[in-house]
Amino acid sequence: MASSSLGARCVLVMVAALALVLGMVARASAQDMCPACNGVDPCVSACRFNPYATKCIVDCTSGCKALWKDPENKVINCEKLTPRCFLMHQESDALKRQSRSGPASGGRLDTDGLYDPKCFDNGTFKAEQSNETTRQRWCVNSAGVRNTDKLVDADPECKRLVMCTQIVLDFFVNTTHPAVRESQFKTRLQKVMQDSFLLSPSQMSETKMDDAGNVLITIVAGNTSADQDVGTVAYYLEKQFLKGELPGLPREVLDLSKRGAQVWYYDDEPPRMNMKHMAPGIIAIICVLVLSLVAAIIVIVVMKKRSSKKKDNTFEGQELQQKLT
Repeated sequence: MASSSLGARCVLVMVAALALVLGMVARASAQDMCPACNGVDPCVSACRFNPYATKCIVDCTSGCKALWKDPENKVINCEKLTPRCFLMHQESDALKRQSRSGPASGGRLDTDGLYDPKCFDNGTFKAEQSNETTRQRWCVNSAGVRNTDKLVDADPECKRLVMCTQIVLDFFVNTTHPAVRESQFKTRLQKVMQDSFLLSPSQMSETKMDDAGNVLITIVAGNTSADQDVGTVAYYLEKQFLKGELPGLPREVLDLSKRGAQVWYYDDEPPRMNMKHMAPGIIAIICVLVLSLVAAIIVIVVMKKRSSKKKDNTFEGQELQQKLT
């Protein structure tokens, strides 16, 4: 009986030791998964994809998910791209706080065409946006880009949220830079976009570069929940362009001396804009085309008149010759 009792105690000790070892391994594994925790749970971590997240709480017991609750109690996953609508709203709030704090005189804020958008709980834009101060209302696409005129105290008729089907990044690179001269530079660019903005390979539709260094990268909307929203990706990229940078590449690669970097938006239906609200550049192009057409018509009319006059003179000359004969 004594030996049996002793054996049972040994088994219990061994089980306890094994459990202790497994617990230490699990704890070490959790720390490896989430090195920011340093053995403390929960802890505070930086939010990779949201510069407005002040305290991103990391839960080491659930796969190290870094979460942040914004002032309106919306939960933001710091491991994913924050929806563009939320980012614009948070940026607008940040600018308002800066204004209230009273910065030094002589400066100005570059709001980058920013407005405080109205968002659904999942981060998508509401089709109709408005400004309560100016009483203006307008429609936007899924990237939050306006696609109608701004109407005062009138219904812009936003029947649905127009989908942004693709964006095109349009910028110049320094053709003398060693990285640009690499034979696989375009492939490297695509890889950088995928790694920096979590794009799936299928969303990288096309990458072109001409001899002058003009790069055009087409990013299309995805078909699955794993694909990234192209409007959100465009927001992140526009912020990078404003800083004169391309993520994952040397700063000297981007060449802003020729023209600023641009992001073009393409929707599944054309915008509804009046002529008087069109961009000055587009109006100028239309004016040039109209003037060219008018000039061409005038030239044709003058040529016809000259040809007709020449024929009349020839006929009169022949008639005079016959009379003299």
